[in-house]
Amino acid sequence: MLTCFPSKRYITPSRKDHNVGIRKRLLIVEPEEHLHQLIRMYLGTAYEAIFITTRQQALQVLSRQHYDVLLSNLAPQAGFQAFAQMARQLRPNIKVVLLSAHPNAGQTPNIDAFVEKGFESAKALPTVIAKLLANT
Repeated sequence: MLTCFPSKRYITPSRKDHNVGIRKRLLIVEPEEHLHQLIRMYLGTAYEAIFITTRQQALQVLSRQHYDVLLSNLAPQAGFQAFAQMARQLRPNIKVVLLSAHPNAGQTPNIDAFVEKGFESAKALPTVIAKLLANT
């Protein structure tokens, strides 16, 4: 597991990345809509990113569409482990990244990576996601 410490849709016009073909798709569950733009800024245009605000929306979307990465800011004590398990039932190959300010969140089962929530840590998101997707 990778660890990093210290329903709006933002899609660039083309799904093609000139160097690698089709861009990888990220489903980002972030209840705080004001953070969508910040996350988008750090991710840049390397990925097709879809932002939603609830886990129910995420499961509905995952039941209909393929995504390579599920990035979620849902608190571990709010049932994140069960949520991640349901997401993997729908999409067994999806990579799950937990973005959280909770100190023990990195020990949550069913996740592939943990990024501590915060301005500095968010800068590491592209690197964390790229490492997860390197073997897919």
